[in-house]
Amino acid sequence: MRRCTDKSVPLYFSAPTPACLTRQALPILMRQLLDAPDGTIHRSGCSQARGRMLVEEEAPDQKTLEPAFAERDISWEWVVRLHLDAGNGKAIEH
Repeated sequence: MRRCTDKSVPLYFSAPTPACLTRQALPILMRQLLDAPDGTIHRSGCSQARGRMLVEEEAPDQKTLEPAFAERDISWEWVVRLHLDAGNGKAIEH
């Protein structure tokens, strides 16, 4: 997981909505997203009860991330490019 060290590739947070997936299907979906060549996912968390997922990823731009979700029929509420990343006692502007 990248922590405030690399400014060369933009960092994004996204909120995909994998509604109606079973408890068994969610880990499979997360693995598919982790293995997708469209970007580098650092973390992903999901709430089955709320049908929500949060993903931390890096990619050259937002358009690079969209196919990974579209290919799996996942819509998303938002994708946000981070311009400031803080952790491990420091903050880095992107």
